[in-house]
Amino acid sequence: MTELEIRKYQTLVRVRDFGAAHRDLFPARSVAGKLFAAVAEAADALPQHETTELAGRGGQQDGAASKAAARAVLRRQVRAIALVAGAADVPGLGAKFRASLSCSDERLLSQARSFLKEAKPFADTFVAHELPSNFLRQLQEAIDAFEAATSERATGRAQRVGARARIEATMEEGLRAVRRLSAIVPNKLDDPAAVAMWDLARRIDYGRVKTDEPAAPNGSAATSSGRPEAAA
Repeated sequence: MTELEIRKYQTLVRVRDFGAAHRDLFPARSVAGKLFAAVAEAADALPQHETTELAGRGGQQDGAASKAAARAVLRRQVRAIALVAGAADVPGLGAKFRASLSCSDERLLSQARSFLKEAKPFADTFVAHELPSNFLRQLQEAIDAFEAATSERATGRAQRVGARARIEATMEEGLRAVRRLSAIVPNKLDDPAAVAMWDLARRIDYGRVKTDEPAAPNGSAATSSGRPEAAA
């Protein structure tokens, strides 16, 4: 979560705890009780969504690194086959294995699969030109590795994006309940201290302006008071 989202999450936690401490005033079946339950549900769900988002981001990053390494291996093998085909004294062989390495990933995979199929009848020729005897198997393994890394990156990205959407939706749902509670809770609180505690719980702390920051130009006042802002 972002720093602002963390502060909003902290507001949800405080409101959840306030509701738990005043269950006698806001029973579960009341409107306020149901809203406090919604806030508690959001506060409990957000850490889980964040864990999923972090895992997805890690998977996406790992997949990107693996994909870059696998791409380099695949390009190297495709290039080697194309160079040998062009150098071999076999009519038309070079035309069969023309490679374009500055291309999309999909195009690179298409070329590699085509080379794998077309090279089998000429395996002896490629081996005679010092490609490894298992060069076709190596090419297949490089294709598989590249496809696996591509899938890993896509899966991680989908997980991250989905978790991010759930964080935003859950946060908004929880804060919407807090805004509704802001109109309800004070009606049940007779103790000024309890009202003050509620006001503190429901506010989003945006942080204070640092005292060591340079003064505003021309002696003008700072635009931010650094005071907490209500979720309402």
